[in-house]
Amino acid sequence: MSKILDQPVTVNLNAQGLLAGFTMGGNAHKVIDVLEEWRDIGCWWDNEGEKVFYRVHTTKGGYELYHDLSNNAWHLYRIID
Repeated sequence: MSKILDQPVTVNLNAQGLLAGFTMGGNAHKVIDVLEEWRDIGCWWDNEGEKVFYRVHTTKGGYELYHDLSNNAWHLYRIID
């Protein structure tokens, strides 16, 4: 089971530009492993831009984040149980 949030987050990238962690609501989450990465072109008919999704394992559990390339914004999409 999972819970969809789709909330903005602040991300931390490591020296290689890879996802190292994120902060939401003052809570920091360190990424231990990126389990999956994929691209989605979005609803082009609604002028949505391309997004890169990441399924990650952190010190506090599993999450799905995405990077909206059209506006360089990061979002926590889903908490994975």
